[in-house]
Amino acid sequence: MKVLENLRFKNVGRLLLKKYKKGDIRHIRTRMFDGYVFCVGGKAIYESEGNKYLIDNSHCLMIAKDTNYKFEVLEDGTFPVIDFELYDGHFKGIYIFEISEAKSFYKGYLNMEKKNMFSQTSHILMDLSNLYNMTARIIGYGKLDDKYRIMEPSIKYFQKHVYDIGLDIGVVAKQSNISEVYFRRLFKEKYCLTPYEYAMEKRIEKAKEMLLYESYSIGEIAENCGFASIYAFSRAFKNIIGVAPSDFKKKYIVSK
Repeated sequence: MKVLENLRFKNVGRLLLKKYKKGDIRHIRTRMFDGYVFCVGGKAIYESEGNKYLIDNSHCLMIAKDTNYKFEVLEDGTFPVIDFELYDGHFKGIYIFEISEAKSFYKGYLNMEKKNMFSQTSHILMDLSNLYNMTARIIGYGKLDDKYRIMEPSIKYFQKHVYDIGLDIGVVAKQSNISEVYFRRLFKEKYCLTPYEYAMEKRIEKAKEMLLYESYSIGEIAENCGFASIYAFSRAFKNIIGVAPSDFKKKYIVSK
């Protein structure tokens, strides 16, 4: 069965935190979006088409849109939900996956929610893609990702050095012994972003945090976020956020 083949994440909704008490029962007639459901500090049984799925702190569900199901809460807990839209491909029903501690996966989303950082979604798409790749391998679909698995050394290197000034994508590609052209094509296919777009969004996200929560000069922020000059940083920041870094900080302070 190859229902999970070629799934790629296009858009992602905000993280929803739903808290339920023991004994709560919900019936979902038609789910509106594809999504992941996690369980933190609780336990619940999901049931669909005669199949039952027990989720807890180390299991999550991947539920297709239009799925009819019900769930019963066995222990009080928080149930984070991440809705997403697929770039192409489709799946049906419910899949259950064993994961590392759910809290460690979604805590970053809580921080972004607080900081209103959902205007940049590159890393969210990458996180979801990585989660999908991991869970797909767990249930026996590992071969479906062979086309992109060759990039793994490059992706790790890219994420580690994304804030380096003068980062060379050719050097990134060499970590996987593939050409820069091939790496760029695979990256765009898998994450629906170019390496440049991903790097820029990561750098601007870090810059926003430094502007709002740290006492750094614009020059220091530019250097720490991988920009060769204040001018390059200010131009990139304004292109993505819509205002200059200094204006962004002033606006935030006033709004507070």
